[in-house]
Amino acid sequence: MKSKITGHIFALITVFIWGVTYIATKILLQGYNEIQVIVFRLIVAYVVLWIIHPKLNTPKSLKDELSFIMLAVFGVVVYFLFENAALKSSSAANVSIIISFAPIATTIGVRIFSKSEKLNAAKIIGSFVAISGVILVVFNGAFDIGFNPKGDLLAIGAMLSWAIYSIISPCLLSRFDNFMLTRRSTFYSLISMASITLIRDGVPDVSRLISFDMGVSLLLLGVLGSGFCYIWWNSAIKKIGVVTTTNYLYLSPFITMLAGYFVLDEAITIWGVCGALLIIGGIVVSNKTAKKHS
Repeated sequence: MKSKITGHIFALITVFIWGVTYIATKILLQGYNEIQVIVFRLIVAYVVLWIIHPKLNTPKSLKDELSFIMLAVFGVVVYFLFENAALKSSSAANVSIIISFAPIATTIGVRIFSKSEKLNAAKIIGSFVAISGVILVVFNGAFDIGFNPKGDLLAIGAMLSWAIYSIISPCLLSRFDNFMLTRRSTFYSLISMASITLIRDGVPDVSRLISFDMGVSLLLLGVLGSGFCYIWWNSAIKKIGVVTTTNYLYLSPFITMLAGYFVLDEAITIWGVCGALLIIGGIVVSNKTAKKHS
């Protein structure tokens, strides 16, 4: 029981931080493009993870290294590239809503490939109640739906990429140390993203990172968002399962809405409040169902 409570706490803390990181990303995007921001946060994350877990783990087999690379590709590289590309072609609301389907895609994928999760009416209803809340929170009273096939397809790609990451990570967590696994996948993510930005943009000017706002934002993204959060997320998966953990992602738009209110003075409407209640209710229903079948 104590282990499960810890798992829920880790998932909540992680989603809370990820929700706030959208604000930090907005600040960094004032001076750098989206790929450069990802590279900066990965550099900070890798340094922090190396300090915490300095032990050098030599590769044991090509198969293991390919598994680490897959984790990096789907959990960071493809996910962020598709998400950023989608945001350029489609609205932020569309992208947020489409990506919010990741928990459902993860549940279906886990059910198909591992048979470890059972789908039932309550779990499905809970998920769609939470998604309804996400839609209300994302639009926050300004219901302006616009469809862009290219952008929306890229958002679907990002959503599926995160689902694949969520499906393969439990298998690796059962065989490898959490810190080592996270550090190794961060390394491969960093190499991939750094190569892309160097080819596309050359070496960025890092002098702007000295400013207080950008420096604090980078530390938040790197140390917490891409460092500790992946450790806590993986720990939650080990303790309460991948489906229950992933369901907490429904809270991310709600947390971003709160952060926008307190940091950026963005308004919260009654629609946003109703959406938040639906999200919490949907998660409660899904998690209660998950406990019965765990």
